[in-house]
Amino acid sequence: MRRHFVLALIALVNLAMSAEAEVALAGVRSTYTNGEAIELAVGGAGSVEIRHEDGSIVRLDVPGKGTVLTVPPGMLKAGAYSAGSARFSVHPAEHANAYWTSQWSHGSNPAAIHAKGGWMFMNSEFGSLHARPPAPGDLVETFIAARMKPYALMVLGGGHQIDLDHRNDWGDPYVQRAIIWRAQRAALSNRIHPIAGLHMFDEPGLTWWPVEGGMTPFAIPHQLAEFTHRTDGSIPVGTFADVGAKFAPMMDGWLDFMDQRMQYLEQAWHASRYGVDSIHPDFVTLNQVSSSYAPGDTTDGVDSRQNRAYDVLSGHGGYPDQFNGTLQPVMSAEAFQGFSRGKPHYFLPMWGMYRWSQMRNFVWLSWTTKLEGIMYDPNQAFAFRLDGGEGNFWQNSDVVLDIAEINRRLALVGGVMNQLPKTLAPMAVLHSDRQFAHDVASLNHPEVQKEGTPQYGSPHSKAVSQCFMHCVHATGTIPNWIDEVEASEKGAAFLQQWRVIYCPLLANAKPAFLKALAGYVAGGGTLVQFADDPLQIPGAFRGAYLTADQRALAIPTENATYSPGLRETAIRDWLAAAAPTFAADLAGFLGERP
Repeated sequence: MRRHFVLALIALVNLAMSAEAEVALAGVRSTYTNGEAIELAVGGAGSVEIRHEDGSIVRLDVPGKGTVLTVPPGMLKAGAYSAGSARFSVHPAEHANAYWTSQWSHGSNPAAIHAKGGWMFMNSEFGSLHARPPAPGDLVETFIAARMKPYALMVLGGGHQIDLDHRNDWGDPYVQRAIIWRAQRAALSNRIHPIAGLHMFDEPGLTWWPVEGGMTPFAIPHQLAEFTHRTDGSIPVGTFADVGAKFAPMMDGWLDFMDQRMQYLEQAWHASRYGVDSIHPDFVTLNQVSSSYAPGDTTDGVDSRQNRAYDVLSGHGGYPDQFNGTLQPVMSAEAFQGFSRGKPHYFLPMWGMYRWSQMRNFVWLSWTTKLEGIMYDPNQAFAFRLDGGEGNFWQNSDVVLDIAEINRRLALVGGVMNQLPKTLAPMAVLHSDRQFAHDVASLNHPEVQKEGTPQYGSPHSKAVSQCFMHCVHATGTIPNWIDEVEASEKGAAFLQQWRVIYCPLLANAKPAFLKALAGYVAGGGTLVQFADDPLQIPGAFRGAYLTADQRALAIPTENATYSPGLRETAIRDWLAAAAPTFAADLAGFLGERP
C-alpha cells in the first residue's frame, strides 16, 4: 500500500513539473515568415509545446512566470502551428523569384495576391498600406502567406504636391517638416510587419502658384523670399504671358534663381529618408523619382541629383503612348540612372490596357537598360470576376497569362541579373538644366511665345532627347543619360567613361561645366555639338544636324489609332531627314565594334 502511494506521489510531481504553461500570441499578428522571431506570451512556468499541423512538436521550457518567449528565426518550418490558445502560421521568407517583380496596386485583392505570389511569379507589390492601428488579419499577412514583400504605396500621397494642394511646394520648409512627420508615422505603423519598405510619392515636381490672371511656376512665395534673402534681388511676378519677356534682360539673376530651384526636390527626399530611417532603418525608402518620367524638366525642378537620397531607385514612364512610342520608356528607364549607377533600379514601363505583344515589348525593351526590377501598372486584374451572367473569367486573360510568362523568364535569370554590374554604353547624351533655363528666357524675349507651353520651351532639351533616339536607331544600343550637375561635380575623369558625348545647342554654361567639357575633349573624348551652337567647346566635333520640329511630323494611323510600328518607322525616317549624316558620323567615332 505504501509503495503504491509513493509511486502515485512521484507521478503527480512529474506531471506538475511538465505541465504546459498558458500560451497566447504576444501581438495581433498570426502570420510570420521563417526569417523573423515569433513572440509568445506565457502565463506561467512549465513547458510550451509548439505543435505543427503534421503532428511534430517543438517543446521549450519556460523557467519563470509571466514572460514573453521568443522563438528565434529559422527554428520553425513552414506550416500551421498551435501552442496553447495561440494559432499561427509560418511561411518561407524568400520567394522563388530572385528578380524583383511587382505591381502598382490601388486596392490589393487577397485572391489576387495569392495569384501574384504564386503562378504570376511576383515577389512584391506597391500596396495600400497607409498608417493604421495594429489589428488581426492585416493585409500584410496575406502578402506573407504569398511569400511577397510589399512596399507601402505613396505614404505621402500623389499628384505632384502633397494633398493635391498646389500650396504645398516641395521646397517649403514646412512641407519638408511634414514629409518627415508623415514618413515617421507610416514607418511606425508598418514596423511590426516584414514588408520591404515605404514608397513616398507619385510624380513629384515643383508647384505652380496663383497670380492675378492665372498661375505660374515662377512665383512661389518661399522661393522668391529665399532668392531675395540670398541676393537682395527680385524676380518679376505675374502670369508668364505678362512677365516671361522680362527674364532675358536679367539673365544672370534668372539663372541664379533657377539654380536655386533645382535643389528643392533633393532636399525633400533627404527629409523622407531621414523620417523613415529615424524610426525603422531596416526599411528601404523608395520614391517615384521624377528624373525618370520627366528627365530634363528644369521648370519643375527635375534632374538626377534627387536620386542621391535613396539606396534603391524607383521610376516609371514616359509611357509608350507618348511621342517616341515603344522606345519612350526606354529613354525614361535610362534617364534616372544619374548619381545612382550601381544601385538597384525598379521601373514601370506601361500604364494602360495593352495587348500582350505590346506588354512584352515594353518590359523587354526597358529591361535592356539593365534594370534590377520590373513592375506593372494597376490596370491589369489578376483575379476572377463575375460579369453579366457569363460566368467566371480572367479579365484581360491573354495579357495576364503573358505577364506570367514574362515573369517566369525574369525569374530564370533574376539571380544572375542581380549580380551583373551595369555596363555603360560607349556614347551618352548630356543635358544642361542651366541651358534649359536660358532657353526659357531667351525664347520668350522680346515677346512671349503664343504656341504650346512657353514655360517649358527648350530647343536644347528637345535636341538632347532626339540625339538619344538617333543613337538608338543608328546603333541599336541604348545611350546613357548624363545631367549637367553630375558632370560638373565629378569632372572630366567621370566623362572619360564615354567615347562619345552629345551636348547640342549650348549657349551658356558655368565654369565648372565648361572645365569638365574641355577636360573631356583634351583627354581624347569626342564631344559632339551642332554646327551653329552659340557656345563652342574647343576641339568638339560640329555636326551638321538640325533639331527636328515635332509639329511637322504627320504620324501615320491605322483606323484612326496610332500604330506603333508605323509611328516608330515614321519617327526614325523623320530623325534621319533632320540629321542625315548622324549614323555615319557616330559609326566613325565608335570605330570597329565587337
